[in-house]
Amino acid sequence: MTCSQDMQAVMPNASAADPAKHVKYNLGMVLGVDDFTQEFTYHTAHREWLARDALGYGTLWGLKVLPEDTSDKGPRILIECGAALSPRGQLIHVSPAQCAFLNDWLAANRDAVTQKLGGPPSPGNPAVLYAVLAYGDCDTDDVPLAGEPCRTEDQLTAPSRTKDYFRLQLRLDPPPQTEEDALRNFVRALAQVQIATSSPMTSLEDFEDAVRNSPIPVVSSPPGSPPVSEAGGFDYAFPPTIAIPGDQVAEYLRAAFRIWTVELRPRCRPEWLASGGTCLAGATAVSYPPTEEFILLARLTVPITVDGITGKWSVTSAGDVDVDDRDRPYVLHLRMLQEWMVAGAQRLAAEATSETLGMTTAYRAVAAGAIEGDGTPIGPVLNHLRGVTVAGVTDVNGQKVFTFDGYGEPDGTFQYVVNALATHPTPTTVISVRFLGFHAQGVVLRITRGATALTPPLLDQVKLMLEINRIG
Repeated sequence: MTCSQDMQAVMPNASAADPAKHVKYNLGMVLGVDDFTQEFTYHTAHREWLARDALGYGTLWGLKVLPEDTSDKGPRILIECGAALSPRGQLIHVSPAQCAFLNDWLAANRDAVTQKLGGPPSPGNPAVLYAVLAYGDCDTDDVPLAGEPCRTEDQLTAPSRTKDYFRLQLRLDPPPQTEEDALRNFVRALAQVQIATSSPMTSLEDFEDAVRNSPIPVVSSPPGSPPVSEAGGFDYAFPPTIAIPGDQVAEYLRAAFRIWTVELRPRCRPEWLASGGTCLAGATAVSYPPTEEFILLARLTVPITVDGITGKWSVTSAGDVDVDDRDRPYVLHLRMLQEWMVAGAQRLAAEATSETLGMTTAYRAVAAGAIEGDGTPIGPVLNHLRGVTVAGVTDVNGQKVFTFDGYGEPDGTFQYVVNALATHPTPTTVISVRFLGFHAQGVVLRITRGATALTPPLLDQVKLMLEINRIG
């Protein structure tokens, strides 16, 4: 037997498939397993890069997390069908709906829960779990293999297909989502920058320096703050003196987004995007965030009942489980953004009409939400609205100070309008809220019942609805 002059042997490549290479076929080449693997790796990696870098990651639709009771095995967590993009850009499709029985999970993870809680659970010490999702795959469709005799039975067949799948878990720790948190914090900080119609105004060069120097490394997020993964991340802050000229907003925003894309976003990217090399220069070269595989679906607060006789742990009812998915990353589809753009154009047209009528002063909400009497936010709030302690002010009965991200004491170029309502658990108790003035650290309110200022124990029972608007 002779070798054809038109054939050339292609030896298997023992190295791992390179996502930056694809097969260059020449007539007469004999393609093998490594060649098919290389071609698949190339196309798959480029699709993932396009999705991850151009779109982001998170829930695309569905994947709602619901607690529900069952008749035999107790409460369970149900995750509805849906789709998501993983932190690597992999498309994840969950179908049919999936579930996890809480009591079974607690029995299997009792030691880990105890360690996390620092002791046994109690009414004041519930377990906090995180429902997370990641991409997975599995080999399937075994077929017979041709080969040498004297093989074992498990060598007679091999999978011929790899099927996309998913991994759903309940965890005691949230997944890192450094870029997601950094993106939210950057946009929040940028939205607080003032737009000025008169001096003083910040030059474009000074604004670019402020954006460039805005990252603040953080380890964890305090209660009530914008979400920052427990693994660490970046917050952002601009000097309160920054003011964008009203007729150059587009130019300044382009500069901010350019600096985010070129300089700030790379610091938020996981190390695997560098393929083991160095992508960042200087001190930031070793500042990669942790690798991300899972995305957050929901945070679950699970009260656990401990049987006093048997010591058995159990969750009594699904109604006791609190599901919070506000920190879930998600991706808005293009049609939604198109409609939102049209709605924004309608609003701009309305504002233009107002200007023709002489209504040129800017007016917008800068903080809003529900607040406990002790200053703790109730549910979601706008711009991190919260209560703060100020010596010489809040130590007076009935006086509270409320602030928000981007707050600055009015200096004559702008003003705040404060709206406040108060409620009390006792319907016959009439609570009054009076605006006292502005402090360097926030808005000062006085809360009374009749003419009597509320002491701290009574003040803690009050709930306030606050809205703070800015003019100018």
